[in-house]
Amino acid sequence: MSSDGASQYSNLETLNFTFSLTESVSDFHEEDVTVSGGTLSSFQGSGDTYRVTFTPIGDGLKSIVVEEGRVTDVAGNTNFYPSETYEFMHDVTPPTISINSSTWVSLSLSLPLPHIYVSSLLLKSQEYHLYHHSFI
Repeated sequence: MSSDGASQYSNLETLNFTFSLTESVSDFHEEDVTVSGGTLSSFQGSGDTYRVTFTPIGDGLKSIVVEEGRVTDVAGNTNFYPSETYEFMHDVTPPTISINSSTWVSLSLSLPLPHIYVSSLLLKSQEYHLYHHSFI
């Protein structure tokens, strides 16, 4: 299973997944795919390649998997093992920053951020000093 947009994190409104099977199957349907945290649509395909669109609902961990015994090949054999589970964090909530100041400026972030660049901060003053420039 592969996706055109999901990695460890995603903020996309929809993601397209492709299922590549080792041989042709005769009965692979949308209801054979188990999802957590979203809905499926536009299921299509035949033989050994199928595609589906996943629409995440809200922020948080999302997953998609084909459980064992859901797909049958032309000889009547079902998949003995489940597919690899595809998991990712969906986050569409933008961070907010509130600034409190008297003599010192304190930035409070609503979400953890992987990095903040000092060059992104616009400081209007004659003089400023950075006493702590790493953010955790």
